[in-house]
Amino acid sequence: MNKLFATTAMAVSLIATTAHANFTMRGVMSGLLDNKGEVSCSRYNNWMKTHPNEREIMNQWILGFYSGVESQITEEPKHAKATGSEQPIDSILNMVKSFCKEHPKQMVLAIIPVGVEYWLNKPANPRYNHGFNVRGVLAQNNTTCQNLIMEIDGEWSSGRSSLKVTPASTERKFLLEEWMLGFASGVESQVLYGKPLTTDKVSNEELLDSIYAACRANPTEYAFMVVLDQVTSQHQHAAAGD
Repeated sequence: MNKLFATTAMAVSLIATTAHANFTMRGVMSGLLDNKGEVSCSRYNNWMKTHPNEREIMNQWILGFYSGVESQITEEPKHAKATGSEQPIDSILNMVKSFCKEHPKQMVLAIIPVGVEYWLNKPANPRYNHGFNVRGVLAQNNTTCQNLIMEIDGEWSSGRSSLKVTPASTERKFLLEEWMLGFASGVESQVLYGKPLTTDKVSNEELLDSIYAACRANPTEYAFMVVLDQVTSQHQHAAAGD
């Protein structure tokens, strides 16, 4: 962490070029946008201070965003042998917290690509395959689509058989969906990087509905991969003018 912040000057120069979001900010973080379409560290600091009972919501959104950003950066040629930035959840959240404490005028999300790049440049771990890591509530117990739908609906039906469980609480469902919206924002931030500012035609509700529908059709798929597929397909359709 100390070495990461030793490169703060370089990070800030990068952040200066990424201050304006050119993607649709989804979920809880969108509530912190100012009239310029930015979320400063000072706004984030104040929100975390004044919403002590909702910090887990923001934390899950950030972990989703981080995972979404990493899913795209690991596909760059220079990271062809990277095995993902194997950092524990606390390290990621503390990175954001520490950065914003030291740089209240900077944009809170801009430190995340810097952190992802920093950790991806570490030597690859031979025990893991190339690819990105997923952290947060949707990564728990390697959540499959069937598990996700059972949590959301309280049941799973397939052919003549069905399983019923206690559905997720409202709070749990909210955490799951905030993670997904954070992940979507992270993917979009990289897919649309350097492209003109756009207004996403797909609402949060429509995106979540498409994720649930795809999960019902692909029960054995990892839920986070379905989220990734749905987000990227939305932009492919948009690019094609659908």
